[in-house]
Amino acid sequence: MVHLPKIIIAAVNGIAVGIGVELSLASDIRIAAEEATFAFTEVKRALFETNGVMYILPRLVGQGRAMQMLLTGEKVPAQEALSVGLVTRVFTQQQLIENAMDMARTIATNAPISVRLVKQTMQRTYDLDLEAVMQLEIDGMMQCFRSEDLVEGFNAFLDKRPPIYKGK
Repeated sequence: MVHLPKIIIAAVNGIAVGIGVELSLASDIRIAAEEATFAFTEVKRALFETNGVMYILPRLVGQGRAMQMLLTGEKVPAQEALSVGLVTRVFTQQQLIENAMDMARTIATNAPISVRLVKQTMQRTYDLDLEAVMQLEIDGMMQCFRSEDLVEGFNAFLDKRPPIYKGK
């Protein structure tokens, strides 16, 4: 999932544990219903986390919080998940899917090349220094400068209309 070119939004509604919480971590954006909970219960079952949990979780919530979540196996309610950065928004259960779809539509209206480059670059920044990340940003900007979508974006702005991107 992490390497798919498409953006993945996890809309968590209920208990995310085991592969459910791992799938949410592998998603690009995580949102939750107010009733949602997250738990890494492997330590309670003589198991061990997989699917990149040890890499992704501390980068989202910090080393200390990740250690607490992984070592206690305690449930993390949606509001706490929001406050520590595990999810980016919390909605009522009735609003969750509608808001996930709205977010997906918003992302889909943006320039496909730019969206793809954001995802690709963000995945690579964890282990790079500032200069290397800045070079990735320059490389991404150069790809955008060579795209037909850049011209469409500027023309749409000048014409005060929504752009029609083609991913070229």
